[in-house]
Amino acid sequence: MHNPDIEKIKEQKLRELQERFSSHQEEAQDKDQEFKNQAAQLENLIKKYLSRDALIRYGNIKAVSQEKAIQVLGVLSQLVQYKKPEEKITDDELKLILKRIHEQTKRETKIHF
Repeated sequence: MHNPDIEKIKEQKLRELQERFSSHQEEAQDKDQEFKNQAAQLENLIKKYLSRDALIRYGNIKAVSQEKAIQVLGVLSQLVQYKKPEEKITDDELKLILKRIHEQTKRETKIHF
């Protein structure tokens, strides 16, 4: 016993859910794209303050870990607020920043017996 009204309601609910899902997907993609654009703008600004060696190191970090690169950008964006454009962030300064980020985010593995 199939009730045509129930089938129509099911189809309508399915379409509504599909529309909602696709709109949420589009919103997520838009937010992701906006985040990427903002990160790219910040990166372009920060690169002006990096020495040649620091820029190479940042490129290596970005190639290995996008998440770590974004953390570095955050710290560097705070640092460049206090620097003059002609003052470059050296590779040694970048290493120190990376060391501090690593210390804050490292996970310790404990094995209990």
